[in-house]
Amino acid sequence: MRYKYIIFILLLMFIPMLIYGCVSLKTSPPENISGYDYAEYDDFTSHSIGEEGDKIYIQGTLQKSYVQEYDGAPFIVVDILEAKNKKWIYRIGPMGLYSDEMISDHIGEDVRCFGSFYKMVDDQPVVDSEWDYSLNHVSACMQFYKSSEDIEKLKDFLSSDKYISSYVDRNAEELLYYDDEKEPGTFKSTGIFDAISDDKEYSYFYFYEETQGGYQSSLIDHELSDTYLSAIRCNEVIDTILDLYSTGDCITLFYTVDEKGHAYLFGCEKANGTKNIDEIRDDASPYKTAVEKEYVLGEYGTISFKLNIRKSDTKVIIIINADVNTAEDAVNLFMVILGMYEDEDINYGMNISINNTEAYVVYTNIDGEQNLSGLELDGSYGFSWLQSTDGSEEGYKKMSEVLTPIYGDFLEEVEKVIE
Repeated sequence: MRYKYIIFILLLMFIPMLIYGCVSLKTSPPENISGYDYAEYDDFTSHSIGEEGDKIYIQGTLQKSYVQEYDGAPFIVVDILEAKNKKWIYRIGPMGLYSDEMISDHIGEDVRCFGSFYKMVDDQPVVDSEWDYSLNHVSACMQFYKSSEDIEKLKDFLSSDKYISSYVDRNAEELLYYDDEKEPGTFKSTGIFDAISDDKEYSYFYFYEETQGGYQSSLIDHELSDTYLSAIRCNEVIDTILDLYSTGDCITLFYTVDEKGHAYLFGCEKANGTKNIDEIRDDASPYKTAVEKEYVLGEYGTISFKLNIRKSDTKVIIIINADVNTAEDAVNLFMVILGMYEDEDINYGMNISINNTEAYVVYTNIDGEQNLSGLELDGSYGFSWLQSTDGSEEGYKKMSEVLTPIYGDFLEEVEKVIE
């Protein structure tokens, strides 16, 4: 009797340890976490419940990490084993941009992975990681059960500078960045950096590459997306380039190209040499400048005229850049210039700014195609001030009187070149 009593007491002590002693994936997962539905392997394979883009989370044991190509582009992926013979593939992101540096320390651990259902590939369900600032929980793309506080953010999978340098040396093919028909993959391109301006507010630069036909230019600017981590990393690289390098420096860009042919920078380094940027700009430009003159625009500001000759077909294009004091001056000047070319078959463009940075409007009429863009008075994109600001008949007349002799002087110089 005493023996049975001891056994009973031991069982009472041991059972709670079995129940509460460890956190296990054998417990039932929540049906939904922050908008992400729990996905079971059988539902997505046998029952075909999942649709591309579904926000889901999976859980299982992290088995291994490796590189797998999808539509020609290499990705860092991990295998997540939900149960025996039930394997999910979790795509962390493009190789080069992301790495598996931190994953090796967690092989064999139980995890939850959050993302969206990609599709079935070779009878295996594939899930994409995500980054979305609107959902706090999504900052945890992979949650480890070893500790409830041990949550890895997607940005933690970004490649270190050391990894990038090593990976690019081993795997990245040399490619011309300006090539519009890029295949998916990881590449590097070496060329000349042109910051365009010393103004640190600029978020773009030109990149010149030497080809058999001379230099070709690419405009590299910030990505518009603020939720896709590849775009965020790309923008960080652009900011780094603008801070570290000087116009004329030779640099090497590292980037990955997705299935749609879009390139995302993930690194850069200084290459050997510095070039004369003026010579390169002239060589890369589709135009040759034949005449360029600057003038004081009376009491209103300054103006310059440039006569460009297009290299491909020798067509003449006139470029006008002006900076005036007020929005009313800008409207009057804009209308005067439109009137000057109203009955003329001339390619031209004008850029009129107010006090250099406050606002501007850009208008081009090239080969019959007209484009209008600009910046609002508050710094946002647009040009509603151009329509809302009233010019005046008197202001228009005075502006015309000031501009007419200036333009006449410029035309005299043009006639010398055209002859």
